[in-house]
Amino acid sequence: MKSLRLTIVFILFIICLSSCSEKPKPITETPQINPLSSDPDEKGGVHKTALFKEEASLDPALVQTEYGVALIHQLYDGLVKFGPYLQIEPALAKTWTIYENGTRYRFALRENARFHNGQPVTADDA
Repeated sequence: MKSLRLTIVFILFIICLSSCSEKPKPITETPQINPLSSDPDEKGGVHKTALFKEEASLDPALVQTEYGVALIHQLYDGLVKFGPYLQIEPALAKTWTIYENGTRYRFALRENARFHNGQPVTADDA
């Protein structure tokens, strides 16, 4: 009985060892790299990045993880942003007014705010 167990363990060990010895497949395609431009007004181009996990949604209102938030910050601009000392600074909004004890806001958008395709951002786009 003891030798039977030892034989089974040895066979399982050999099976595991043989399945782990596969060589990785070589990469046959060379990725195309687009250099990033230092000109922030240049239109077009491609941004490629590795995703470490699949996010459930790219809708900023539905993101629930820190990873998703970091991803959203790379894709979208907000009306305001945090400055280097966590002060609120303008982003797409150039100015804003707070009404009714902070329950209502009115934002004035920058004139040069544009979507990725060059179309202007307007208040009707919300």
